[in-house]
Amino acid sequence: MKTLQRTTFLFGLFFLLLSGALRAQFTISGEFRPRFEYRDGYTKLRDSSKTPYLAILGRNRLIFDYKNDQFTARFSIQQAYVFGENNYSSDTITRNTINIYEGWFRYSFAKGFAIKVGRTELVYDDGRLLGNSNWGPKGASHDVAIAQWENESKGYRGDFGFAINNTAPASAFLASYPLKNYKYMAYLYEQKKFYGDKLTISFLGILDVMQKPNSVNKILRNDTLYVVNTNHDTIGTTVIPTITPVTTSYPTQLYGRLTKSTAFSTLYPTSHGFYGYMDMFSSLMTTGEGAGLTDLYARATFKLGGKTSLEATYRYFGLAQGYLPITISKPGEVPYIAVKKHLGSEIDLMAIYKPVKNFEINAAYCFFIPTSTMERLNSLKEGTSKWAQYAYIMLTYKPNFFTSEKH
Repeated sequence: MKTLQRTTFLFGLFFLLLSGALRAQFTISGEFRPRFEYRDGYTKLRDSSKTPYLAILGRNRLIFDYKNDQFTARFSIQQAYVFGENNYSSDTITRNTINIYEGWFRYSFAKGFAIKVGRTELVYDDGRLLGNSNWGPKGASHDVAIAQWENESKGYRGDFGFAINNTAPASAFLASYPLKNYKYMAYLYEQKKFYGDKLTISFLGILDVMQKPNSVNKILRNDTLYVVNTNHDTIGTTVIPTITPVTTSYPTQLYGRLTKSTAFSTLYPTSHGFYGYMDMFSSLMTTGEGAGLTDLYARATFKLGGKTSLEATYRYFGLAQGYLPITISKPGEVPYIAVKKHLGSEIDLMAIYKPVKNFEINAAYCFFIPTSTMERLNSLKEGTSKWAQYAYIMLTYKPNFFTSEKH
C-alpha cells in the first residue's frame, strides 16, 4: 500500500510539473553512486582487536527541476544505503534509507531580489564552513529561508538565511528541542567579483544557537513488599529499591557555539577534501573542541588525455597546541596532558576516469602513518596501532531522464 501511495504521488507530481513545462523548463534527472570500500583504519586507527572489512555503500537520487522567469523549484528524493541494512525478503524498509533530500522553491519577486524557502543544500565558496558533505551518502541539507539579492552587471550578490527548528508536531508553547541540530541559525553571505571572475572577495558570518541538552536524573525509591503465608497472613516485610529515571528539559537555555569552542570549528563543512581522504579529522574540525589541527600538504595532479586524471597528495598533520584532553579521576586534576604536536602523515593516491558523458569512475588508495600522539588521540596504547589504509572504487552515473523544451 505504501509503495502504491508513493508511486501515485510521484506520477501526480510528474504530470503537475509537466503541465507547467509548457510555459517553462522541466527536467527529471538522477544519480546512482555505489562505492566499494576496503576499510582498515578509515576514520579511526585500529589495534589487533579490530578486523578490516569490505563494504558497499552509496546513494540513489531522483531529481525534479522546474524553472520559469520568476520561479525555480527542486524536489529530490534520496536513498542513502549500506548493502544489507534492510531485510532482503521483506517488502518494507526496516531502516529509514529513503527521504526527501531537497524540496524548495525560489521566487524572484523583483529584479535582483528573490526569496528561497525549503529544504536545500547550503554551499558557499569552497564549502569549508557551509557545504553539502557530498562524500557521505546522506549528504547535508538544511531547512532554511533565504533572502537573496544580486547585481550581475557589477559582480555582486548576497544572501541572508535563517532557520527556526522545532520537533513535530509543533506544540502550543515553547517546548524542548532534543535533536542534535541547531535550534536557531542565521548567516550573512556577501560576494564581490573584480576584473570579471579573476578576483573574488567574499564574507560569511554564521550564528548557530543550541539548546542545553536534556538531563536524566535517577530517583531512588524504596517500596515495601509484604510477605504473606498461604492463609494470607502477613508474616514479614522486605524493602525493594526502585530506580526511576526523570528527564529534565531546558527549552529556554540557549547557547551560541562560542561558549564551548576551544579551537577553530568548520561548522557544517564538506571536510573530506580538506583533511585527508581517510577522514581522520573530520569530526574534530566540526566540533571545535581540543587543541586544533595543523594540516600542511603538497599535491600533484596529472591529466592523461581528456578522460583520465591522476592525483597524489601528501599531508602532514599536527596539533596546533601541544596537549590532549583527558578524563580526570579526582578533583583538582588538570583535564589535559602535554604531548608532542606531530600526529602523523597521510598519502592519498586517486584516479578519475570519465569514459562517457555523465559517467565517472573514481578509485583511490590511501594510507596513514601515525605517531604516538595520534595513537593517544584514538584511545590506543603507544605502539599498538596497525597499518592504517583505505581503498575504494566509486561509480557515479547521472542520467538525464527528461528535459522539456523551453517555451
